[in-house]
Amino acid sequence: MSDVIGMPDGFGGMLGARSPMPARPGSHVAYARGSDLVVEWYDFGDHAPYESTNLIIFDRETQVKLAELMGLDPALTPHGLSSRVAAKFRSYFDVKQFAEEHGLPFATETDFQP
Repeated sequence: MSDVIGMPDGFGGMLGARSPMPARPGSHVAYARGSDLVVEWYDFGDHAPYESTNLIIFDRETQVKLAELMGLDPALTPHGLSSRVAAKFRSYFDVKQFAEEHGLPFATETDFQP
């Protein structure tokens, strides 16, 4: 049996580190993926006809604006910002609404599983 060894991601955190958010149903988390900040909603369970992963992705330029709007240091790493986002917002939907209300651009990804 082997142990998982934590590895720095090069952007202020460890590979695979996630900051949970309290909303339900599903799982809402924020994390760094390379230089990007990702907010994820993984929807699953009896209420969902299929499993889906829904991502909001903020690039570094937008992260600076997001941090400023949140009253944070704009130099925060993606990992540092992900934990602050998870502490401030309850869900993927709250982050998305905040970004839209403030005109912050973001990319999205969705993956469906039968």
